[in-house]
Amino acid sequence: MFVRDAPQRALSNNNILWCFSFWFLVVQNSDAAYKFLQGKHVFVWLTTWWLADATRASLLFLERAVEEQPVFARGVWQAFVWCGAGPVARLIEKSIRGEPVPTLDKVQPNSLNFLKFPLVAMFWNMIFYLCCLAFLTDCGFLSSEPKLSMVQCGAAHEDFYGFCTYMPCILHLCRAYWATWQHAHRHNLVPGPWALVFKTLSLQHPATGSPAAPRRCTHTMVL
Repeated sequence: MFVRDAPQRALSNNNILWCFSFWFLVVQNSDAAYKFLQGKHVFVWLTTWWLADATRASLLFLERAVEEQPVFARGVWQAFVWCGAGPVARLIEKSIRGEPVPTLDKVQPNSLNFLKFPLVAMFWNMIFYLCCLAFLTDCGFLSSEPKLSMVQCGAAHEDFYGFCTYMPCILHLCRAYWATWQHAHRHNLVPGPWALVFKTLSLQHPATGSPAAPRRCTHTMVL
């Protein structure tokens, strides 16, 4: 939407066609492969792999969008569309298929909490990348006389680009395994000495017998 010829380039790439076709056939025709790919740890690492590629692409398309027309608002709208178009498209697909359509906030969280939701983290990561390159470097790609375009600026600060690509992946792994750990605790599946740690986090109130509020310092130590 913001980068010239982007859809045509994707539709002209044979590797994309072969990759999608291969995995479509595998998932549709092999229950064993489908169940394996949905396994707890496998699915976490698959989504991390997806997030790494999606984050890398989000930053590159952000650079190209702003390079074509160096306006700050263009970068902001690029981030909105990149993170919001997918959930909206999935709702449209469900409607076309005649399936129950969930509310938008079920697929696109109505929240600013980047620690909890991957799409929100990706949006703020794009805004962070845009602001840092625009205002904390000497590239000046938003000025009337830029020294470098945003693409050139990103190439000149490749370490920062790498940080913004892989930090969301680290957050996603922490988020996924913390949720897994909490689920295991609720169902008494926490092994060994860690069960004692979680037990201390849910101490009974001496007067009422109800779970007491966890101590803030204990939470900090566990995190």
